[in-house]
Amino acid sequence: MKIFFAENLKYLRKVNGFTQESLAMYMNKKHSTIGNWEKRNSKPNIEELSTLATYFKIDVNTILFKDLSDTSHLSGMLQEQKPESRNHLNGDDVESRSYMAKLIESLEMNIQTLQQVVAAKTSELESYKQKTAVI
Repeated sequence: MKIFFAENLKYLRKVNGFTQESLAMYMNKKHSTIGNWEKRNSKPNIEELSTLATYFKIDVNTILFKDLSDTSHLSGMLQEQKPESRNHLNGDDVESRSYMAKLIESLEMNIQTLQQVVAAKTSELESYKQKTAVI
């Protein structure tokens, strides 16, 4: 599976009008760190990755594994719907429900990622406790 993180980071940063410096300031990093991530010279840790995904309002899987610069998958979504083809239920249309479903899915993925981070940190803490108990 190809990882698109470096390309996606640069793409998201530019599309949103951010410089490496402004993103670095938000991340509490040097701008060279952002540049190194974009050039694949280094990688963010899981917490940094999660922070970036939250910052750009996408899930971690998307920033890692989807080529965000490839907009061909959006063509079907961008076509206008005819008024008679819209479903209305309590004033909510299909587009709103679809957006909300995608938002919920993204939040669920972020929760899973955070749970993995907590589990990894808990494991590290337990390992540290065992090592220090021996000393």
